[in-house]
Amino acid sequence: MGYMEKRKHQKRENTLISLIIFLLTLFTFIPFLAHLDWKFDFFGEIRFYYITVSLLLIIYCLGVRKWTFALLGLLIIIANAAIIYAHSGRPFNQKSEEINGENFAMLLYTQDKKAKDYQELQNILATYNPDIALIFAKAGKSGKLPEQINKNYPYSKKLLTGKKKETIIISSRPFEASGNLSDNDGVIAPWITVLAAGRPISIAAANIATPWKKAKDYKNASRTVLALAEFSKSRDEPTILAGNFAASAGSELLRPLSSLAELRALEGIQPVYPAFLPVFLRFTPKHVYTHPGIVAESVERLSESESRIMPMLLKVKVLKEQ
Repeated sequence: MGYMEKRKHQKRENTLISLIIFLLTLFTFIPFLAHLDWKFDFFGEIRFYYITVSLLLIIYCLGVRKWTFALLGLLIIIANAAIIYAHSGRPFNQKSEEINGENFAMLLYTQDKKAKDYQELQNILATYNPDIALIFAKAGKSGKLPEQINKNYPYSKKLLTGKKKETIIISSRPFEASGNLSDNDGVIAPWITVLAAGRPISIAAANIATPWKKAKDYKNASRTVLALAEFSKSRDEPTILAGNFAASAGSELLRPLSSLAELRALEGIQPVYPAFLPVFLRFTPKHVYTHPGIVAESVERLSESESRIMPMLLKVKVLKEQ
């Protein structure tokens, strides 16, 4: 390669790398403008992709000795990692035996075409023995729960939300109360109240349709989130709000859960969808939000499932009322 040709190649290379860094920077911060346009909010859903691309860019820049570009790539990784960390729940770091309360386990399970029957769910319930399970399925596809599940979890609340979604809450603990949460368009989530650590706690199961296709979908999802936030705010007891939220915890869409209802994410960073992709390329649509009085002990992504959305097992401790 001649001298002039080499200069032209370096110029094109620098231009391309500069463009990639500009786009990565733009996509990193544009979600903060989601209040201006709902489409901006989606760019916050793929921060793991920005980190992956930036890491590949750093490796390449180090190989060709472009130190400044490598540093800029590192700053993009740090910025995205910091944003993800800031909006993720972190486990309670106090030793379990030092907390005065009662252990409580909850399973989040999505039944899809890859997991057609309840045998898989029955095996998971038998292995982990949670107190409560939230089951999300397509309407009409869930079928009847096996007798063994009904025997071990005799209390249940089933709700058809819209035309396509079905949500079932099953519990080994008796319900103190139960109901359906509604907004102007109809029912959106079932809820129950059970006793733990001698105090009532309410649990609502969210199952929000994807908001990223049309403005109408985003508006409907926003209305659902607002209704969930208002429900949580209105309760006299601590609330657990869990399920499929179709967005990351840091999205503008889910902001009312923390700003209005003062809920906090408990589960940390849990990339569960789609399960067949490497963990750093998955999305984080499942969340568990709670009020103070409920602390996380551990969260597991369960691999023994054919569902495209990995089940989550959450273990918490409900604090005794002071």
